[in-house]
This record gives sequence, structure tokens and C-alpha cells, in this order.
Amino acid sequence: EKLIPAGIPKKAKRRVISCDNVVLVPYLHEHVPRYNKWMQDPSILSLTGSEPLSLEEEYDMCRQWKEDDEKITYILLSPNVDEGSDAQSANAEAADAKSPTTTDDGSSKTRQWVVDRLDRMVGDANLFLSVCEELGDRGELVSSVFEAELEVMVAEPSARRGGIATQACRILIGEAFGLGVERVFVKIKDGNDGSRKLFEKLGFALVRYVECFGETEMELKAPLPTDPGVVFSDYIEPHT
Repeated sequence: EKLIPAGIPKKAKRRVISCDNVVLVPYLHEHVPRYNKWMQDPSILSLTGSEPLSLEEEYDMCRQWKEDDEKITYILLSPNVDEGSDAQSANAEAADAKSPTTTDDGSSKTRQWVVDRLDRMVGDANLFLSVCEELGDRGELVSSVFEAELEVMVAEPSARRGGIATQACRILIGEAFGLGVERVFVKIKDGNDGSRKLFEKLGFALVRYVECFGETEMELKAPLPTDPGVVFSDYIEPHT
């Protein structure tokens, strides 16, 4: 696999995105303790094919992912019906703090809006961007595909089966095709029947089963219809 094409906009990975049943926010330093606690659960580790990390390692991973243009990661929040659109709420708070000459305070305000909602964390969703190249017998390039691997996890049991994972996937599928990928694919571990049904419902087709890893690969090669109820707000990290 090769590096992703140059020019992928960094702002694609720093946004607040909301709809009726889920809010996606950037993965921040403040999210790490709860995320790390989730990732000590043996059942979650098994279904996601992950290894447990120490809290220090998780902080380091958060920093690395923030700086890596090949990874787009969001924390999933349960929505607050009393606030209306969460992205619009974040925008409004940031706008209130801005002055005509600087956006620093506005950016900090948006960040504080996200930090104030740590108690609403329910999971995460990620895109891993790459270019897969197929070479011929003489080493010549036969094909090149810009693609995105999609992962989603709803860690809080009380938040499952409410459409959060489905909506988060629809949003990130739109993000991926908006960046120009030719396909979005998922890898589903044996026994994770819920994920398989989710992606079948979204229109993913079977690609292959890899017996040695105990996982099924499925793909989607065309974007899904746009949801008019999704609201976006650019997230700008404050200067320190």
C-alpha cells in the first residue's frame, strides 16, 4: 500500500457533525481515559481485533492519530434533544466568542463545547485512508485504488440498537467518498453478527473471507444518499 494522494484537506478530520441520533466530535486528549477504559473490556477487544493499551500508550496513540492524515477518527456522543442541532450549538458558542480580528478565542470556545460533553461519549468511528496498488508479473502497475477502511464501535451497552452506529457509518461513508475514495471497506471478525447485519443493511457486498484472521471483508463502491438532517461545523484547534 502507498501513501494517500496529496492534498487531502485536514479539516475533514476536525469537525463536529450532528444529526438526530448521534454527534461526531474529534478525538481529544480529554476523551482518552474513558476510551482506554472501554478498550480493556475483553469482549470489545475480541470483536474489534484490538490489543489493550496502557493509559500512557493511549494518550500517545491519540496524539499520533491527530497528526496522521491517513486516519480520520471521531468520538461518538449521544445527542441532547434540548440543545437542538449540536453542530449549530457548537458554532453558536464559538461565534459568540469571536472578535473581528482573531479566531483564537472562538476556537477555544468550540473545543470547550466538546470537552463539556465527555459524559455523552458512547463509542468511536474511524476511517483509514490508503492506496492499494496491484503489480503485474514484471512489477508493472496494473491497478491503483484509493480506498478507506471503516470502523465503528458503540461501547456503551445502553446506547446500542438505537441507530447510532448506522448513522455514524452513513456520515463517514459520505466523508470518505467526498475525499475521492473509490471504495469503502470493512473487516468483520467472526462472531460479530451485529456488525455484519449492519453493513449488509447499508449495502456492503461480500469481498472475501480470510480464514487465517477469522474475518470477513465487505465493500461499498458508491456513496449513499445524502442525509439532509446532518449538520457540520468546522473544528479548529486553539493556538497554545
